[in-house]
Amino acid sequence: MKLAPTDRPIHGRRSWPRLCAAGAIVLLVAAPLPVVAQESKGPLRVTLADCVRIAMERNPDVASAAGDVEAAVAARAGARGNLGPRVRVETNGTRWNAPIESVFSMADAPPLTLVTREQTSTTLAVSIVQPLGSLWSIHEGYRLRELAVDAARLRGQATRRETAYQVTEAFYRLLQATQLAEVASASVDQVETQVERAGSFERQGLVGSNDRLRAELGLAAARQRLIQARGNVVLARGRLAVLLGLAPDAAIEPAASPIESLPAEPMTSEEAQRRSLAMRVELREVDTQIEQAHASVRAAKSRFLPHVNAVASYQRNTGSPFLPENAYFIGAFLTWDAWQWGTTYYGTVEAKVRLGQARAARSKVQNGLRLEVSAAHVAEQTATEALEVARHAVVQAEENFRIESRRYEARANTSFDVLDAETLVTQARGSYQTALYDHYIARAALRRAVGEAPAPASGAIR
Repeated sequence: MKLAPTDRPIHGRRSWPRLCAAGAIVLLVAAPLPVVAQESKGPLRVTLADCVRIAMERNPDVASAAGDVEAAVAARAGARGNLGPRVRVETNGTRWNAPIESVFSMADAPPLTLVTREQTSTTLAVSIVQPLGSLWSIHEGYRLRELAVDAARLRGQATRRETAYQVTEAFYRLLQATQLAEVASASVDQVETQVERAGSFERQGLVGSNDRLRAELGLAAARQRLIQARGNVVLARGRLAVLLGLAPDAAIEPAASPIESLPAEPMTSEEAQRRSLAMRVELREVDTQIEQAHASVRAAKSRFLPHVNAVASYQRNTGSPFLPENAYFIGAFLTWDAWQWGTTYYGTVEAKVRLGQARAARSKVQNGLRLEVSAAHVAEQTATEALEVARHAVVQAEENFRIESRRYEARANTSFDVLDAETLVTQARGSYQTALYDHYIARAALRRAVGEAPAPASGAIR
């Protein structure tokens, strides 16, 4: 939206507070960031695509979700190890204070000394145990870990999509705050012009002092609005920086400005709901949880079976003549908890109840997604219509301000009328900027609701 001929941005001496505030922000250099243009001492300029890319690398929530996936993968690998044979090695060495000797005396023969235990004795035992009867239970445990990996990855995808939306929203809010600050700056310029004209007319005796004083009061109010608008820019910049994994005072600036509006969204509410049910990872995560509940039921049932292990063992002994130096055996061991007072049975009942809860949760999630998409679709349409209304309001307010300014030059009205018209222009321009970025954010929210990347398509910003 172009400014009226009388609306000019502040340059030179009037822009120094904003430049000083931007220069006081410390630029983080902990890691290289993608940039579009960067001055030697100015802020880091980033596009929306740059912001999303940085967030995927540095955002704490994204990093935490990636850690959950790594932990689930490690747990799955550990569960897989239970399927194979286990090798156990045991050894000991003992040094006694003296050997144990037995002396046998026989008639007409010298005494016979027999060492029953040497002073040093050692034992080495190597055993291999392969579970047989519990393989089903072990396999179901591994299957649970495998499904946990799938669930963690799905949660990671949802976290990345949600983070991308938050970054997109914060990026547009920063642009919005910046544009509103420009609107407030233009308002100060316009009211300063009115103060100068009122002062000139007063010196010529064409208007009274109250006319000039009213203009000066309007200027004070305009400057206060500008201070607040610049504070909002700092806050919006800090929120975006935190989402990017940077310090709140990181010197970043958006390197793009949106076009007037996005093309009309061709999706109907019904089509958006169908796409959401097909693409949202939340439903796939619930399906994974249902599979986990099924695996838990099977694992609970497997506890009714006895545990059978095949065992092979080798032993080497030294220091005792009564033990063979080398010995080995193979065999099988069976253990069965034949009665546990219903512990295993009620564990199965609990697992079946959890399965029913998981199935019920899917219906709840599905209905929740439909409601979310419907609300996002309505919000997107409402924001689009509000943008058109705001665009026409700016044109009307600027024309009204032009007329009132001309009338004041002809001394057909007072500063009260001009300031009222200027206030309407500022409000209309602020409403337009708010509606413009609400339009962009609503479109991003709709894309997120249907399971797509929330950032606009290529060419939506320039």
